[in-house]
Amino acid sequence: MTKKISVLLLAIVMLFAMLTACDSNTTPDNDRDAGRDSDADVTQESPTPEVEDPNLSATQENTPTPHTDDDDDDGADADVGDVELPRRGAWSEKVYTNQYMGIKITIPDDWEVADDYDIAAMMGIETSVVSGIDDDGIPNSVFDTVTASTFHDAMTSNPNTGASIQVIFERLTFPYNRISASEYITQAAPALTAMGFTVDLSESEVPVKIGNDDWYLLKAEADIGVVIYIHQFISIHDSFVRSLALTTVETSESFDELFAMISALS
Repeated sequence: MTKKISVLLLAIVMLFAMLTACDSNTTPDNDRDAGRDSDADVTQESPTPEVEDPNLSATQENTPTPHTDDDDDDGADADVGDVELPRRGAWSEKVYTNQYMGIKITIPDDWEVADDYDIAAMMGIETSVVSGIDDDGIPNSVFDTVTASTFHDAMTSNPNTGASIQVIFERLTFPYNRISASEYITQAAPALTAMGFTVDLSESEVPVKIGNDDWYLLKAEADIGVVIYIHQFISIHDSFVRSLALTTVETSESFDELFAMISALS
């Protein structure tokens, strides 16, 4: 398989992730309007004027409210409360470790690793934004910048076969940060089907232990001249979706071989 096809496969996996993210974070306008109409029918009372409670503590006054897409765009979803921000992993030779996820990925010698320049280019942001992220986690300002609030932390692939593994983080906004991993997968499926993917949800409710957490599997395939198979493991933690996307084709390494490269940190 040529390197051109391998690059195409990586691009398709990124598109797959974007479609998953966009659909899971989007409610059709007519559904939102219907919800507003329903609320209006339930209560027609005049709004009650707000009265300042002199007994309200300073802590209660400063309690942050959940962020929505209608909030201001200038940092309204700043890092507040007890939300744990995703933290980047690091490569050392052919081993990727991520303490935040509790996993490591060990790849063969003939696999290549995307550096920060490659990752930034594929996300359409400056390399300095990616390389400047510190150990405190990926800030919300970065998620505000990338498409569909989706950040690709690591990408590795075999340029000769097209097989790849990607580590992806996505920020969910209210109320979607209340859904489970299985619900997330179910909501994403229609958009993927519309783009020509055949989606398999048979294992989307069966937890798989990877690292410290339970993950749920979304399987899909598409024919792009060669048949591409995507196994995307999903875990949701503190309003962030964590994804491990394993991509294979008929002539590449098998899914089992890729999955064996992932293990828990000791």
